[in-house]
Amino acid sequence: MNNEGLTGGFEVTQPNNNDKTATLEELETFLGVDHFNWFQIITSDNNPLSDANGNLLAAPYIDFPKNGYSTHWSDDIPWHWDEVSPPPTNTRDWGSGFLLSTSYEGSTLVFEDFPSDSAGTKVDFATFLVADFGDKTYDILGGFSWSVEVGSNELTEVTYLNTATIFSDAFAQQIQREFGYTFADRLSENNSVVQPTPIPTPSPEKIPEPSTVFALLLTSLAACSDARRQKQIRA
Repeated sequence: MNNEGLTGGFEVTQPNNNDKTATLEELETFLGVDHFNWFQIITSDNNPLSDANGNLLAAPYIDFPKNGYSTHWSDDIPWHWDEVSPPPTNTRDWGSGFLLSTSYEGSTLVFEDFPSDSAGTKVDFATFLVADFGDKTYDILGGFSWSVEVGSNELTEVTYLNTATIFSDAFAQQIQREFGYTFADRLSENNSVVQPTPIPTPSPEKIPEPSTVFALLLTSLAACSDARRQKQIRA
C-alpha cells in the first residue's frame, strides 16, 4: 500500500489560431493574466504544523504560509507553487519540483499534493485555480475541496473530494491580511461558479478558452508519474 494524494490539473482544450491546442501562455495573453497558479488553504487540522518562525498554526491557515513551515521553505507569495527559488543559505526542505515553472506543461497547469503525517491526523483542504494579474491582484476561476486521514499504519488516505467549492470572502480577507494580495473580480460575472467561465468565441476567429472541467484524479503515490513534486512536508 502507498500514501494517497491528489493529482490533476487545469487544462486548456480549445485550439488557437493555428488549430493547435492553445498553451497556458496563449490563454494568459488573451485574458490579460500574468500567470496562473493554485491557492490552497487548510480549513481543518487536528495536528497543525508550525510556521517558519516555529509558531504553531491554527486552521484555517494558508498552505504554504508566508516563507513556509518550520521544516519546509516557501516564498512570500500566497500561491501553492513557489515562484522563486530559496536563497543559497536555506537549510529547510525544498526541491525544484515546488517551482511553478515545473508545473507548466504546455496546455496544463499541474496540481499535486501527497501529504503525510502521524497516525490519526485528519486534514481538510480547499484548493482554487488562481489568475494572478502581476500587480498583487488576482481572480479565482474555480475550486475543489478534499480531505485526508492518516491511518494507524501511518498511510494517508483521501477520504473526501468535492469539485463544487466556493472561494469565500474569508479566504480573500486572509490572503489580503497575510500577504497583501487583493481579490479582483475581472474574469467572471459570478466567482461562486465552480468551473472556469468559458470565454465567448467570436466567429470565425478561434481563441483559446479554459477547460470547463478540472481533471482531478485520486491516485496512489506510487502511481505518480513525476516524483519531483511529491509533497510530504507533514512528515
